Amino acid sequence: MKYFTLSKQQHRSLVIVSLLSVLTVLQYLFTKSVHVHIQEEVHRTLFLQPLSSSAPCDSNYRLRCIYDSPEKSDTVLFWHVPKSGGTTAKRIYQCMGKTIADKLGSWPQFQHHKTKELKVFKPFPHSTYKTINVDTTNLSGMLRAKEMGLISSHTADIIFTHDISAAVRHLGFDTSNQGRALALFRDPIERLVSKFYYLRVASWERGYRPHWNNMTGLQWAESEKSGPESNYMVQKLSGKGWDDPVTENDLPKVKQMLRDHIIVGLLSDVEESFRRFNIVMGGLTGGKKKRDNRLASRCMKKVFHPEERSINEVVEENKNVHDSILPGSPEWRVLARKNHLDVHLYSYIETLFYEQKDIVDSYYNEPKLLTMPY
Repeated sequence: MKYFTLSKQQHRSLVIVSLLSVLTVLQYLFTKSVHVHIQEEVHRTLFLQPLSSSAPCDSNYRLRCIYDSPEKSDTVLFWHVPKSGGTTAKRIYQCMGKTIADKLGSWPQFQHHKTKELKVFKPFPHSTYKTINVDTTNLSGMLRAKEMGLISSHTADIIFTHDISAAVRHLGFDTSNQGRALALFRDPIERLVSKFYYLRVASWERGYRPHWNNMTGLQWAESEKSGPESNYMVQKLSGKGWDDPVTENDLPKVKQMLRDHIIVGLLSDVEESFRRFNIVMGGLTGGKKKRDNRLASRCMKKVFHPEERSINEVVEENKNVHDSILPGSPEWRVLARKNHLDVHLYSYIETLFYEQKDIVDSYYNEPKLLTMPY
């Protein structure tokens, strides 16, 4: 057997190569560890900052700070996130006889109200509520409403909009006439699935999508051109357009707006959400009267407890029974990947919901009003 021996030079070279290899591996492991640590810190900063650690919000903003009690000069602005209970909110406040601004006042049958002056009218002969001849759901309608003095006139009890950032910028809110923002939220994946099944059949809607009937849930989820939108909530709260990308860099601004200026509700705890909304509405309209509390209670029961309705009460339903997409399924994973910012934001909203309870309850000094049923 032949043995090979190394010269001193070869031995020295081998030692140097070995040391360099070890150093390279150690450098890689250190870099990876630092990267993971940075990623964890970014995640904590973006997604896990609690309400209690936030700095006081700017009181000179167009929206009222949530730490401030309702003022008579405030106007309620309700962000109607599609398929998240916005229609239910309209029905409750219609039942309570509120003056509502949305898109109803611009419908063709109300053309005679299209003037340069604000008109408040009952849309139907037997309506318990009133509407205004404006459209607060699109930019041109918002600009027209601003010219007509919708906000400064304090004509509306509640304004519904699909684009909260545009409404804040263009409706005419200012430091003397601030908005009091409310919004009802739903799990982003559930919301998109509901929208998918709804727009397949809703021929009366502007966004009717009959071709979705020919698609499976997975085909729709994976489609880039005719599938679901991505990160809708982050996009709207950041004020970006449909074609503008949103990233994790948009989250701090979005979270701050939610934390400081929006009273959040959850569709998964809808009655508690409207109890809080009603506290705000009552604070703005003199709702410390027993009559207003009884009316709020009756309207809530009418919507959420149909078994308690009288035989003469009829409530239109906006439910579309459909299949569900199970968490962890291929469709669910695709939707979660495309909407990862909204999924993270919704988790933050759930935290805000539980932390805002004491803040909203503090708007009333009378303990008996904090325990009203609705």
